[in-house]
Amino acid sequence: MGTEQTAGRAGASIQDLSRLITPPGEWSVQHQPAVAGNVLVVKAAGATGIRHVAKSITVSVASGATPQAIVVFVLRDGLTGAGPIIWSCAIACVAGTSQTIALVGLNLVGSAATAMTLENSSAISATCQAVATLSGYSVGG
Repeated sequence: MGTEQTAGRAGASIQDLSRLITPPGEWSVQHQPAVAGNVLVVKAAGATGIRHVAKSITVSVASGATPQAIVVFVLRDGLTGAGPIIWSCAIACVAGTSQTIALVGLNLVGSAATAMTLENSSAISATCQAVATLSGYSVGG
């Protein structure tokens, strides 16, 4: 009987996630802080049972006179500094250049009724500018 219950739950989970094949209307949030400011992109938690699904992430760093050693960006399943990290990358740039990472076709699923946060987890140099955009959709209910 225990095995049947587990199999039933597994089947239900697969069926619930099958809704991810055709996304509903998409949302997009972005943040462009002042020079040397920290990036904080937050898709607020949905109602009970609503999950956010990240479809694309774009992060950029532009360096002025001071080079940017490394900026680490993280996507959290939760609020800033608190949720588990479900994606990360690192960008470095020499003085007077910029670097961008743009990813599309993702399907990073967050927890139900939980915010999704894209932020930098390392300091931005005094003459550098960081920008980030998070796009996706929400499912459940």
